[in-house]
Amino acid sequence: MKDLLKSYYFNLQGWKTSRKILVIESDDWGAERLASKQISEELIRNKWVSNTNYNCLDTLESAQDYYAMIEVLSSVKDVHSNHAVLTANYVVSNPDYDKIARNKSTTYYYLPFTECYEKVKGSENTQTAMQQAIDNKLFVPQFHGREHLQTYLWIKNLGQSKVLQAGFERNFFSFSRGEAGPLSYLSAFDYETEEQRVDLLQRIQDGCRLFQSTFGFFPETIIAPENTYNSSLLFDFEKMGFKGIQGSRMQKQTQISNQNLPNLPRKLGAYSQQNLVSLVRNVTFEPSASNKDFVSKALGEIAVAFMFNKPAVICSHRVNYVGGISEINRNNSLTQLRELLKQVVKKWPTVEFMSSAQLSRCIEEN
Repeated sequence: MKDLLKSYYFNLQGWKTSRKILVIESDDWGAERLASKQISEELIRNKWVSNTNYNCLDTLESAQDYYAMIEVLSSVKDVHSNHAVLTANYVVSNPDYDKIARNKSTTYYYLPFTECYEKVKGSENTQTAMQQAIDNKLFVPQFHGREHLQTYLWIKNLGQSKVLQAGFERNFFSFSRGEAGPLSYLSAFDYETEEQRVDLLQRIQDGCRLFQSTFGFFPETIIAPENTYNSSLLFDFEKMGFKGIQGSRMQKQTQISNQNLPNLPRKLGAYSQQNLVSLVRNVTFEPSASNKDFVSKALGEIAVAFMFNKPAVICSHRVNYVGGISEINRNNSLTQLRELLKQVVKKWPTVEFMSSAQLSRCIEEN
């Protein structure tokens, strides 16, 4: 009941439309979190990380993952005969552990995620599968960061933390708050000083160049890792050429600064001081997180969104759809996603499937 009341409250605010628009936003594509099940078990057994779906299941996507997602997304069509579409938010690089180690862990180096694909045994067709999903307009890549890592602090603390070092030796960097100290190293857009801010902006711009060289276009929307960024960065996002900002209902402003900046509520529509569109997720679909009936939960949240004349923007992370560690995980999530999409088109025959970029343009035009 409490979650339902929150859903009602947040859907009262912001841009409205009588159209039944459905968007699926999925973060973390391209991120190399876990190299193997064995590493996951070691990290959890030594209590270096908590026992979550991310630390048990999240690994680099494969060709099989892409092909399985293509099959499910193409199984339904909306009122305009368009297939369902996934806004796949990519981090376009990961740490180059070998090069960092050769330089005594004092300087950060990265590998483009496509080169990470090439390092994984049996992944020869992963880029081909990714491109097929994009060419068929089932995947629309958008920007999640150059990497899902606060590189400045990670390198700075690497030689001082046994836990960080243990992760490094296992090609693992994804420590959340409280696992390797009070910081979350996943909050890539967090910064504390002006020097770190300048470094961050350079990383984002570098990431955008890598994104454009990989996909052939500049991303229209951006989602900060862990939804954490200082609001002053909105002006920088606009200058860089972004048109929309994805995110949850609350924006975390910082985790490492002593300023204690408050979390900020977000509402769907245009920001008042920038030519940017704020996209707000109002539906959760994370089958790998628990045994909860996520199909019913998501259908209920979609119904509330449509009742209040809001688009339904689904949050559904990549961890649900990768089978490199557990094919059962991928198959279970895709079975539920197929059922969810089937129920949506049956319950709302006039539904329109859109990407985040399309929704951003729709809001801007209206």
